[in-house]
Amino acid sequence: MLNIQNLSKSFGVRSLYTGVNLNIGARDRLALLGPNGSGKTTLFEMIAGRLEPDEGKIILRRGTTVGYLEQDIKPSSKQPLLKAVSSASDRLRSLSHKISLLQGELAEEKDGSESNRLMNELGELQHSFEALGGYNAEQEAKLILAGLGFKPADFDRPLHEFSGGWLMRLNWQNSFSSARIYLYWTNLPTTLTWNPPAGLKAT
Repeated sequence: MLNIQNLSKSFGVRSLYTGVNLNIGARDRLALLGPNGSGKTTLFEMIAGRLEPDEGKIILRRGTTVGYLEQDIKPSSKQPLLKAVSSASDRLRSLSHKISLLQGELAEEKDGSESNRLMNELGELQHSFEALGGYNAEQEAKLILAGLGFKPADFDRPLHEFSGGWLMRLNWQNSFSSARIYLYWTNLPTTLTWNPPAGLKAT
């Protein structure tokens, strides 16, 4: 599902790791443990595609998506809660934007010379949007939010009004709703003696 080959990353003269190789299968569950500054966040961000390695490759099996729950939540968005959840999928957001652009082009089309092409392209995008559940996204988002403990009165509130705990719930849902690989943080006490449960590999 995930294959890391000869991965290296440095910041200035400081090398975080060199020549890292790792293969993660569909049933694997791994814990990445290390002190602050050892490169855990950097590795997660490279796997999530937010940061490029200096050398090496990160290969995802075709059709695999990555959900990344960030360590810190920054509640700065003015986007309403319901809209944030209903458009959480990057693919849905992209399709919705393209559909809006094409609809605008069609509305401005004067002589009809491009109408057929635009209509065909719009139809394909709308089909993809429907297949991904885009037209039911708002209703599903309401059910998701209710399940997370949000009230209907919260749906139109901007994200920056919510506390970090509520935003963590929301970020968890948005990150993992359609993912096949999950990357998330937890803080363990430095004095903890930990015996991994069966099926969990510590690295």
